[in-house]
Formats: sequence, C-alpha cells, structure tokens
Amino acid sequence: MTPMDNRLSFLGLMYRAGSLAIGADKSYDAARRGKIKLLMLASDAAKNTVSGAKNALREKDVPLVTLPYTKAELGDALGKGECSALAILDFGFAISFCERMGFAPESETLRRKSGISAKSKADRGNNE
Repeated sequence: MTPMDNRLSFLGLMYRAGSLAIGADKSYDAARRGKIKLLMLASDAAKNTVSGAKNALREKDVPLVTLPYTKAELGDALGKGECSALAILDFGFAISFCERMGFAPESETLRRKSGISAKSKADRGNNE
C-alpha cells in the first residue's frame, strides 16, 4: 500500500470510529455546533463549497485544509459517492492526520488547542 493509500485508509478508520463527518452539510453543521477539530476539502471542491466552508468556520479557531485528493478519491476511500468536504471530530485523529499529510502548522495549532504535547516516539517508548 502506498503512503497515499495509507492516508486514505486512515480516513476510513476515523469514519468507522465515528470521528468523521462526511459531506459539506454534515461538516458545516458540526462546525456550527463547535464539534469539529479540522475541516478538509477535496482538491476539486467547487467555489461554493470553499465559500461555505469558510462561512461555517467564521469566528472559529478551526484549521481548514485542502487535501491532495479529488472528490471521487475521497468518496471511494469512504465507500460513498463523491465527497467534497470532511470534518474530523477528535483532536487525536486530527493531529495524527495532519502529521501524516505534512500539515505542520495545522498540527501545531491542534496540539496547542488540545493540550496534547509533541513527544517523539522514543520518548513515548521510554515512558511505557
């Protein structure tokens, strides 16, 4: 499995864990209710979708990222139709996904908000 496939599979894991809102309407609704930690858009999301995402996050300290995947790729990974917007509902999953994707500024923002420190794997191994 390629790294890209692993990241898409990770989205599926989040979905199965109940930590992912799929689709623009569900993502924006979760944002308005203050439930989301990270909002993600497909690379080919329509201008209206991008505008809706920005409106849903107005006055909220929630990162918004554009993924390197198309709506079709995201939908296929989740067993759905095309998917232009996704929202992660859990800090741990959001931080881990940002790190896997190389979204360092967003990962740091999420760590700051959650209080989860950035420990190296070596540090975690020594404490267990």
